[in-house]
Amino acid sequence: MTVRKRMAEGFRGQRLVVLPAPVRARAQAHPLLRGLVVTDAGIFLQATAHFIERVHGAATHLIITCLAGRGWVRLAGATQPVWPGTFIWLPANHPHAYGADDDDPWTIEWVHFTGAEVEAWRALLGLPAEGGTLALTTAGAADLHLGQIWALLDDGYSVANLAAASGALRTALAAVGRRHTTLAGHRSAAERVAASLAWMKQHLAEPLRLAELASYAGLSVPHYAVLFRRQTGFSPMDWFNRQRVQQAGVLLDTTRQTVAEIGRQVGFADPYYFTRSFRRIVGLPPRQYRRVPKG
Repeated sequence: MTVRKRMAEGFRGQRLVVLPAPVRARAQAHPLLRGLVVTDAGIFLQATAHFIERVHGAATHLIITCLAGRGWVRLAGATQPVWPGTFIWLPANHPHAYGADDDDPWTIEWVHFTGAEVEAWRALLGLPAEGGTLALTTAGAADLHLGQIWALLDDGYSVANLAAASGALRTALAAVGRRHTTLAGHRSAAERVAASLAWMKQHLAEPLRLAELASYAGLSVPHYAVLFRRQTGFSPMDWFNRQRVQQAGVLLDTTRQTVAEIGRQVGFADPYYFTRSFRRIVGLPPRQYRRVPKG
């Protein structure tokens, strides 16, 4: 077994900007910036052996999005797994630790920030004072474009660049906030579960997880699973796979794509798993189903 030295930074291909202390001080005093100031930002690609532990927390607030690979985060004494699509909020001055998975190290985008608006943003996201995680889709996390914030700071420390970085962070936080409040604020739990069905159909090719689906509906995982089975008769992931297989059947009947291509298009990266799932749900393997006369 290879023992890797844990690293806070220094990864191949990393991108990283930290505002110098005098620039940070001027920014925090500027009327256009003091509401929300980005102080550090970066991108770590396949960050093998990445590890951070802050026993007293950081001086600034921090958000992290995982775009690929896996990792973990520990806050409020509990360790949580991190997978693609996870959004992490770590408030200033709260102990925390996080790191990349040893076998499948994560790719992350991250931003440190401070300012008078921070608590209002945390409340909008519905996160506790000690911080927490939200389950986005992989595409949803990428769509936040936190990497743009790094690029803006990398262009220089002018007021215009710093204001643009703050604006990009506001846009990203607002996108997360809309996702978590639009459903939760105006619909019953049953309606939110029903809305998640339509949302799942639009994301058949993505590797969705139960925690992501529950988070989309604004419900705990156990509550979501109970309501979902009550409405559909299936567990969420079983229903999701059945939708994938149903769409695969349409493609088998209407296209000349190979079985493997169709499997990938509906979210089955492993063609053998696709064939097994298709047979379990339809009663026939994909190739045999394709030969059955229709209409």
